[in-house]
Amino acid sequence: MNINKICVFPDTMLRDEIIFPLVQVFDQVVHLRPVENDIPSLKGCSSLCQQAITDHLVDFCCPAPLGDDRDRFLHLVNDLQQRPDDYAGQLTNLSLAGLGRKKDLESKSTIISTLLKQNGLNHLDHEQREMVLWQARLVLTLGEVFDREQAELQQNLDRLTRREQGLISELREDNQQPFLLTRQLTAENSATNNQLRLRLKAWSRLFGLGSEKLETSLFVTPCQDAFDLLADHCESAYKQTPEKLFELPLALAGDDSSAMEKCQDFINAAGGRENIQKSLFNSPASQAKGQETTVLESWQHTLEKHFPTDQFGQCTLSLYAFTAAPPQKLFLESFGRDEDDMQLDPQLASSSTSTLIGLLHEKYS
Repeated sequence: MNINKICVFPDTMLRDEIIFPLVQVFDQVVHLRPVENDIPSLKGCSSLCQQAITDHLVDFCCPAPLGDDRDRFLHLVNDLQQRPDDYAGQLTNLSLAGLGRKKDLESKSTIISTLLKQNGLNHLDHEQREMVLWQARLVLTLGEVFDREQAELQQNLDRLTRREQGLISELREDNQQPFLLTRQLTAENSATNNQLRLRLKAWSRLFGLGSEKLETSLFVTPCQDAFDLLADHCESAYKQTPEKLFELPLALAGDDSSAMEKCQDFINAAGGRENIQKSLFNSPASQAKGQETTVLESWQHTLEKHFPTDQFGQCTLSLYAFTAAPPQKLFLESFGRDEDDMQLDPQLASSSTSTLIGLLHEKYS
């Protein structure tokens, strides 16, 4: 099993809070792309993510290349981007068309077929697998546009919050409680960004039905709900509970502009990524409990030395073994099925009989 790469789901865009912790352990962090040869622009990435790309710590994989249809798909996306007020509507239409729920099959054929025919793609109507993949690409691509808009909104809310807290601190001594307005705005913003099932279905279909192989059986999500849905499926379909392998603290980058350089110093002090991976993945299966504890204690000590928690903060990677199914089958069964496409099976035979799923979550003191 390849343990030096880890694939993020269902995110397709780079985020500091995901990339930085994971590169402390893994050689590369992989993101799926809806379209081949369409990696994110460096100008649109943070300085940390730019450096990670330059240092080849990030990789991109398109499981279902479009080939000759690539230009037409990009034309369709560009056409949608000319109507920025309609992004949410398009995403909702795709959801109603079968990606967001299992019924309304008439809506599915009507809305998607109309959208594709308008862009000269009516020859795909009779190819169910291709139609499903086009839907998935559209959802993920429009989701990226939505994410960028939400990120800009969140930055504005953060600036408003800082100004607000400064004003409140001048008006009263107790400024522990955040002001109601920004707390409400932030909560509403989080609610509008919660299209998880839609993205999970699109991501799983792109991954599971594609023709290009992804050389890893190791996946990670920052979303507790996504992990819980996978676990629930395994328990209901296979009567198996995921086996917890380890729980590992990882440093966050904070606001330190030299965080990536400090990360390399930390990795060197820990013996290199290959040694880190062997220690972590061998210890649960082959070491006694006391030895496993020693490995994690040593890790924590080295991590704290290079990334003091009060300066950088921490998150936790909890890794579980899902032994019931290989990756493509697990994701398709958990997220990617509809009543009308149950016959669509993974296009590639997996070399792995199990899947490792990590949950990256905030660590509370």
